[in-house]
Amino acid sequence: MSEKQNHSVESEHTIDDLKGPFRELVEKWPSSFVGRPNIPKFCGGLRSGKTYANKASKGVGPKVYKIGRNAAYRAVDIAWDLQQESNVAGR
Repeated sequence: MSEKQNHSVESEHTIDDLKGPFRELVEKWPSSFVGRPNIPKFCGGLRSGKTYANKASKGVGPKVYKIGRNAAYRAVDIAWDLQQESNVAGR
């Protein structure tokens, strides 16, 4: 079995899985989806679209929805990914 963890096949997350500021990201975003070029705007510059392109090429990270040449992610999946990578200082 591969050592890579493929997050793309995990069950889909809901907004109820998110806490605090990660939930707010989804609540304030005007769409269910975030296009890859808009990822920095969605998360305040914490991650780039290239970061998620690299994750997709490795078979990890949120599920990618492709329409033609455009790639997008569910907003809740990007927020979940950020929440999983977060480490609150002082805890």
